[in-house]
Amino acid sequence: MATRKRIAYYYDEEVGNYNYGYMHPMKPFRMRMAHSLVSAYGLDKHMDVIRPPRATAQEMKMFHSNDYVEFLQRVTPELAELEPEHASVYLSGEDCPAFDGVFEFSSISAGGSIAGAKRINHGESDIVINWSGGLHHAKKSAASGFCFILDCAMAILELLRYHQRVLYLDIDVHHGDGVEEAFYTTDRVMTVSFHKFGDFFPGTGHVNDVGVGRGKGYAVNVPLRDGIDDESYKGIFQPVMRMVMERFRPGAIVMQCGTDSLSGDRIGCFNLSMRGHAACVEFMKSFGVPLFCLGGGGYTIRNVARTWAYETAVLLGQEVDPVIPYNDQYDFYGPEYLLDVPASNMDNANSPQYLEKIMTLIAEQLRDVPHAPSAQMQAVPRDWPEDSDGELDDDELDTNQETKMTRRQRDARIVPHAEAYDTDTDEFTPIPALSGGGQGNPQRIICQINRDRERRYLSSLFLHRTLSDAAESLGQRYADGRLDSAYFDRVFNSRIAPLGSSVSSSYKVLGSFNSDDDYVDALENSIYDSLFARTLDAIGLYQSNGVYTIVLASGLRDRPRSIDTCPGDASQYTPPDGDNSGNIENGIDLPAL
Repeated sequence: MATRKRIAYYYDEEVGNYNYGYMHPMKPFRMRMAHSLVSAYGLDKHMDVIRPPRATAQEMKMFHSNDYVEFLQRVTPELAELEPEHASVYLSGEDCPAFDGVFEFSSISAGGSIAGAKRINHGESDIVINWSGGLHHAKKSAASGFCFILDCAMAILELLRYHQRVLYLDIDVHHGDGVEEAFYTTDRVMTVSFHKFGDFFPGTGHVNDVGVGRGKGYAVNVPLRDGIDDESYKGIFQPVMRMVMERFRPGAIVMQCGTDSLSGDRIGCFNLSMRGHAACVEFMKSFGVPLFCLGGGGYTIRNVARTWAYETAVLLGQEVDPVIPYNDQYDFYGPEYLLDVPASNMDNANSPQYLEKIMTLIAEQLRDVPHAPSAQMQAVPRDWPEDSDGELDDDELDTNQETKMTRRQRDARIVPHAEAYDTDTDEFTPIPALSGGGQGNPQRIICQINRDRERRYLSSLFLHRTLSDAAESLGQRYADGRLDSAYFDRVFNSRIAPLGSSVSSSYKVLGSFNSDDDYVDALENSIYDSLFARTLDAIGLYQSNGVYTIVLASGLRDRPRSIDTCPGDASQYTPPDGDNSGNIENGIDLPAL
């Protein structure tokens, strides 16, 4: 019986907020789309979903030069426009613009890659996913090819602290020149890149580029031509990677899964289908070596999201429905709404003779490489102390004078699902943030939300995943301005029914649907004997003057059977008789469902 893989998935919801520019092909929003699909399929329930810590400037300087990192910290669009000569030293024209938040965006991708490598080092995960990483073109002292920080190299450097040998594999349509250059002279890292070669960015990656000095033979380049399809790609990928794994014997693998090698990409020129691309991920997973999957290129964003969501399912060993479930970016996947990126009928310029010649040259190169080169024994350097994030903490505290708490500190207080109870009984201590100081004195939190405001997931409010699942089932989904009642049926069958008969029976009535209005009033009053009654006493949705108001209360068992109205102004809310809820704080931002 195969051992179940421990899988960690790194995602920061703010990564989708950054914008390279309206006409720029790189769209960080694709990471949000991919995560939305992952969540819609319920794949997040099968792995550890973690918000990565932001990489600090000091951590970035593990690889990048001091002056370059300091430039990224202070550069703004206005500064780059005023001093174009200075900016051009570090930024490569229109490919790498100085957009707002460029350092923060880079710290998200680098932070996930460093944290994921640490997780593998400490034996906490067998497979790690960071679709926000994989920016493989950046150089030590300059940005290149849409990439500002070389997070791949930072992950590899972290892995080298514990592993003698690390394999870097790149299936992006572009050559992974930044990573190859970073490790071109060492035998502890082997870089393997399958890419388009010729009149194509970055112009490097010839089959004869094999490394220098101690690193000679440890750079493996597989130059390919336009239109390569699934069968041809598999025919060269699997034999080459089998030889690499047998010869190099890595302790960990970093795999860059750029999706611009898919058919129909705005920039790429290959003809891989989604399943052909994912077959490479599945093949590398089969070796049983710790695997770190990163994102990368991909500029037809609907196909990027499809492929990364599907590859997440492949890594989890989960089957997914070919029909895309309703999600926040559902309209992007029309008109077919299928989880598939088919190959086209474009010509394949890679003849069998050409691919055989490339494979022969690579086999000869690997024959000259010493078998599993070793590294000198030495003490493992200490991990970066978690308190070294102080520079980010100081900045965030300056902007959060009221709470005096940073996001990293808030994350540390989140109780994992498996650790919600102190004992083996089902007694549950209410979440401090929602408890009101006594059984009959709950604290009510009233949040007003405009219908058109973009809102984050409800799970960010709750510290317990099961509660998040239950609360999400009472949410709202819209399609063409109408309430999607099929979503409620699907959520009930997949999320609520398996939790137990007492919970299922009480949630079968989710409220009444109004055919004239596009909202649902869902308030359940009979779940006192369930886990939810001890933690979330009431979830109600109300509409008042065009504003949705959501009432959350905990700890009150003897409340009135229903709450019929709620004023538009939460500060004027009067609790029902018998509810000594005390003062109500207004202005809390409740995420969307």
